[in-house]
Amino acid sequence: MAAAHVSDLKARTHGLALGSVGLGGLYQQLPGEAVAVATETFATAFANGVCLIDTAPWYNNAETVVGAALANVKAPRESYFLVTKVGRYPSPHHQNGEFDYSRDRIRASVQASLQKLGTTYLDVVYLHDVEFVPRDTVLHIAIPALAELQAEGVIRMIGICGYPLDVLDDLIRNSPHPLQVVQSYSHLTLQNDKLLEKAAAWEALGIFVINAAPLSMSLLTSRGPPEWHPATPTLRASCAAALAWLDGHSKANFAGAPSVESLAIQYALDVQRATPAVACMVVGSIGAAEVLSSVACRDNTGPMAAADVAKFREILGQHYNESWVQDLTSYQR
Repeated sequence: MAAAHVSDLKARTHGLALGSVGLGGLYQQLPGEAVAVATETFATAFANGVCLIDTAPWYNNAETVVGAALANVKAPRESYFLVTKVGRYPSPHHQNGEFDYSRDRIRASVQASLQKLGTTYLDVVYLHDVEFVPRDTVLHIAIPALAELQAEGVIRMIGICGYPLDVLDDLIRNSPHPLQVVQSYSHLTLQNDKLLEKAAAWEALGIFVINAAPLSMSLLTSRGPPEWHPATPTLRASCAAALAWLDGHSKANFAGAPSVESLAIQYALDVQRATPAVACMVVGSIGAAEVLSSVACRDNTGPMAAADVAKFREILGQHYNESWVQDLTSYQR
């Protein structure tokens, strides 16, 4: 049955998924406005073949906003996919939240998500940011807890998400229960495309592979990453230099002078289109205009040629395909 759900996911997602981080935080002081914006976002997305919504308890009140907006849209439940996560939650005691991968918390978390999202089942539930939790806990407590809920019919597909590809690969290959969906982020971008080294092997195991964060959490933006971003100072500087070149190159050579952000998103979607093993990309589009822009990127090839990508990476130098350290030692309790 799980394989049939994966096949359905592949057939109907059309390459894009909607993230909800912004809906849970950007409008945190204006929940009414957040619901209105989310309603517009989902209505536009559904009309253009984008029907996977990604959310999480960690994203402040995102699940509540998503649930209220879906109630407004009134689309049939089987017409869209709901993805949420368990294991990471906001906490007043730590800026990076708390991690609880216990069976009881996972079960309680799923029930809370069902209520907030206004549904009787979830299409996918991930373990959130698995690299911050001991391996044995993930393999022997958390994954079995998700598999139990899957057997009960509350969850249709189970999976993991996180940053380090080797951690994801290890868990996939040693999981005591088959995983159906894996989400990697910041590893299919202009700066780092190492997801391509893993995706085909994961797909061969029956896994639906999702790419997220094509802008690498604002590392690949003209404004630069936030202070908390884990990239090293030298990686930040090399990206800034490469983006400065790309901005000038775009203004001089590309019709309409698309922004570096638009070009970076387009690059990731162009590679995804040519790489069947990467099935989908999460975008943080908010509002009708942003959704339509993402759809246009999905449906059209961007202006960057292979030589442009090569030049960008030449400027990056040794920082092309550099990944920052993110593991148990990175989470300071």
